[in-house]
Amino acid sequence: MTDVPAGWYDDPEHAGQHRYWDGDQWTEHRAPKEPPPAGGRSGSAWQVVPDTFSLLGRCWRELVVLVVPVALLLVAGIVILYLAFDAALSPGIGEILGRITEPGFDPDGNRADNRFVNSIEFEAGTGSIIGWGVGGVAVLAGTILTPVLMFVHLASVNAGVPIPVAETYRQTMRRLPRIVGIYLLWTLGMLLLLAGLGLVVVLAVWVSAFSLLIIAPALIAAIIAFYPFGYIAFAMLIVGPRETPPLRGAIDLVRDRWAPVAGRILALTLVVFAISMGINIVSAPLGAASGWAAVFGGVLFQIAQSSISTAGAVVIYDWTGGPVDPVLRGDSGG
Repeated sequence: MTDVPAGWYDDPEHAGQHRYWDGDQWTEHRAPKEPPPAGGRSGSAWQVVPDTFSLLGRCWRELVVLVVPVALLLVAGIVILYLAFDAALSPGIGEILGRITEPGFDPDGNRADNRFVNSIEFEAGTGSIIGWGVGGVAVLAGTILTPVLMFVHLASVNAGVPIPVAETYRQTMRRLPRIVGIYLLWTLGMLLLLAGLGLVVVLAVWVSAFSLLIIAPALIAAIIAFYPFGYIAFAMLIVGPRETPPLRGAIDLVRDRWAPVAGRILALTLVVFAISMGINIVSAPLGAASGWAAVFGGVLFQIAQSSISTAGAVVIYDWTGGPVDPVLRGDSGG
């Protein structure tokens, strides 16, 4: 918090309260935040939907400018991967797809089709290997950057102090190593937990198959119960104060209002699912008309869907009273 003026800010140690910053360091003066009403800041979980589109409506132009470089990066990565695979296959991808999509193609019942399938060769040269590496890195970088960039910018807009696009990139790149590092630790922890649960299930089935009637519902209930905490923790990891442990902060925010938080997440998920189904229906003719049109359309549709999900997550996080890093609220130039 270098160069931040003295004042009350979100406590980096406890998400549910404010703490006084004297201009140089945190003092011991703390004050509780005003909690949301018992039913939330709105009477219905569905209020998250108009709030989400209202937030997008206030900054959609900036979001377009923000994600254009990332979209180009994603498309470039996909094109490089396509060319790398095309170079490794003989015949090329286009000829293979053209042949196997012909009406009546049947390698089991037609000798010519069978010979064509058997004639396909795959040989990975140096160029293909380099292409897979470069394309894979480009796609991975674009996939990671897209939601984080949007989340950072949307959080600043929602806080009433939107930061410029260039500053959004700068703050995202500063926060990205911590975000990726903690997320990888969480992923490792979840994999170890899943491995342990898998061992428990195997042992339980070995003892008695009927034990699944108890274990399966219990696991499903545990996942449902934890999901709102993980949802808010991920939001806090991206835009919360860097001094705040995101998982502990999420527990503080969610534990007393789990049901309304879960209701808002469910409402948003249903809307995003409906939009996704609509996108799939609309994009189907693109894929049939042109493979490249499907690539470009797929990237654009995916970014549009991601922007809705991200804006909704920002709205839900704000509803819980989640703290936003002062830097993202324009309180510091650092």
